[in-house]
Parts: sequence; C-alpha cells; structure tokens
Amino acid sequence: MDEFGPVFVDDRDLGFVPLLGDGSARALFGGGVPFRIAATDDGGSALSFDAEGVFEGDRIQREQLQLYPGERLRQSFPRNLFNGLCGTCHGSITGRELDNAVDPDILTRASRTYAADTDAVDLR
Repeated sequence: MDEFGPVFVDDRDLGFVPLLGDGSARALFGGGVPFRIAATDDGGSALSFDAEGVFEGDRIQREQLQLYPGERLRQSFPRNLFNGLCGTCHGSITGRELDNAVDPDILTRASRTYAADTDAVDLR
C-alpha cells in the first residue's frame, strides 16, 4: 500500500542482459510475461539512488511492460538523439533551450544500435 492505493508486485528475476558498447541490449521475453527493467552493475545487482537524491531505493522501472507474442519493443534510443526527439517537451540534457532542435533524421537513426545486429539474450 502506498499513497495511491494497493500495489501488487510479483517480481521474479528473469535474467541479466549485458549492455553492448553503445548502451543497447537485445532480449527475448515470453508473450504475456510482465517485466521491468533495472539499472545494474556489472554483476547484475540493481543500482540504488544516491542517499541525498530526490528518489530512493533501487533504480528500477516503475511501470511493468508486457508484450504480445511476436511483438517487438524499442524502449530507448541513443543518448545523442534525446534533444532532437524528447528535449522540446522534457528539456534538453544540458538544460539549454537552444540545444533542442528538430532533427529530421531522428526516425531513421534512432534504431541504429549494436543490438540491432546481435542475437537476443533468451529470457523466456
């Protein structure tokens, strides 16, 4: 129970997916299996927020994801594309308004990751 009402969490560790050189990863999940993504250290242990920070506890995604059989999900994109895709609404990484700019090539470059050409880690 929290200030928003009852919460049901059935966390199970489905496995560890290492990040590739550009920070991307690729994994297979069973259809209909809820999962959340956590930031981890090299050994797979969840990282925690700094004690003096705004947030507390483990750095884990609050919302569960769930995919239909055969569904594909692109959860992120390279950091250098943030300002051109998200920065105009959420603010630039630097905080400078002038760093936000519409990048017409954002949709073709966002999926260029190392993970796109690698075999997925099977977590089914």
